[in-house]
Amino acid sequence: MLQRSLRTKISLTIQSTQLRIDIVSDVMCPWCVIGYRQLAIALEATGVDHEIHWHPFELNPNMPTAGQDMREHLIENTERRQNSLMLTKPT
Repeated sequence: MLQRSLRTKISLTIQSTQLRIDIVSDVMCPWCVIGYRQLAIALEATGVDHEIHWHPFELNPNMPTAGQDMREHLIENTERRQNSLMLTKPT
């Protein structure tokens, strides 16, 4: 009998506590959108009481306001990574 009332108490406590979720996301990041959709599906399926707090994050703060040609952007990123790897390789 004690076990059953303890389970009920724990269940009621968990249900009455709201889950706070902080999401740090770049609005242009496709992976952030995919992750959020999966989270939304899980929250709906479980019925968890939740509160979402959004926080901005800029993946590329150096991106020009007008944007950048995708090919040019990928070439620059690749060159930057290669240079970074060269600097970290043991000699």
